[in-house]
Amino acid sequence: MKKLLLTTLFVLAGCGSEAVNPDPVTPPAPTCDFYEFTVAPQDPTNGQFIATLPVFSEYSVCGNNTHTFDPQGATTIDSDFYLFPMVTNEDFLHVNFKVDTNGYHTPIVNFYVIYDDIPPIQVGHFIGASTALSIIDWPIPVTGLYKNDLVVEVTSYVTVPFNLVSSEDYTLKFW
Repeated sequence: MKKLLLTTLFVLAGCGSEAVNPDPVTPPAPTCDFYEFTVAPQDPTNGQFIATLPVFSEYSVCGNNTHTFDPQGATTIDSDFYLFPMVTNEDFLHVNFKVDTNGYHTPIVNFYVIYDDIPPIQVGHFIGASTALSIIDWPIPVTGLYKNDLVVEVTSYVTVPFNLVSSEDYTLKFW
């Protein structure tokens, strides 16, 4: 009987009540698998390496588009270039990309391919809706003997007037 009473006492002593904080929890910020870094010059022949295609799960790249406007009329538009070497035995590789942004930037994506020693060839130009763009099962021809690279350019249109600088973060997802 003493053992039962002693065991019950230890169990009850170990139980306690804890106050619950009713404050709402903020959702975690989206995480990215890769991040944009500046590669100069920004052009299709000098893209930032991201991953070899095809990939078999979803990945994301976080970047930023910044547009500057000079009162004399000159505008500088930021473009980011990402390199995806393609490895496949097929004649075409179907790719999926999605760009999400906030604010007043309409995403634009251009696809370029680089085969062997040939200069970049544009094989796609896409303009999104207000803050999103989805490209699903777009066929990319794979014709190079030893080099088949897809270069993805991400830029945007600014949909409202801005003063001197308009900067907006984006997430490029691919699978």
